[in-house]
Amino acid sequence: MKALVISMIFFSQFSMAARIVSASWDANSQSVVVDLVYQGNCLAHNFNIEWQACAVDPTTQKVVRLGLILDSGWQDTCTGVDQYQTLTVAEPTDGCPTQSLILKSTSSKIPVVIEK
Repeated sequence: MKALVISMIFFSQFSMAARIVSASWDANSQSVVVDLVYQGNCLAHNFNIEWQACAVDPTTQKVVRLGLILDSGWQDTCTGVDQYQTLTVAEPTDGCPTQSLILKSTSSKIPVVIEK
C-alpha cells in the first residue's frame, strides 16, 4: 500500500489540464477507454497514459496497475468551452495479471478505479 500512496503523491506533482469524466475496460481490445474534458484550445492536446509497475493492494489483495494521464497541452492557458476527447490505450503486455487499473490526473481530485 505504501507504494500505491507514494505513486499517487508522485502523480499529484504534475500539472495537467484534463479531468477524467469516465473510464472503462474494453475486454475485446484489452484497452482502457477514458473520456476526458479540458479547457483551452490554443495548443494541441494529445493524451497518453504513463503506466507504472504492478503492485498488490494489501487491502483487497488484488493486483493493480497505476496509470498517469499525461497531456501534451498542459500549458494551454486559453479558457472557454469545455473540449471532450476519448482516449483508448492498451494496457502493457508485460505479463502482469492485473485485476484493477487506477488512473489519475491531477485535475481529477479522486483516482478512478477500473475493474477488469
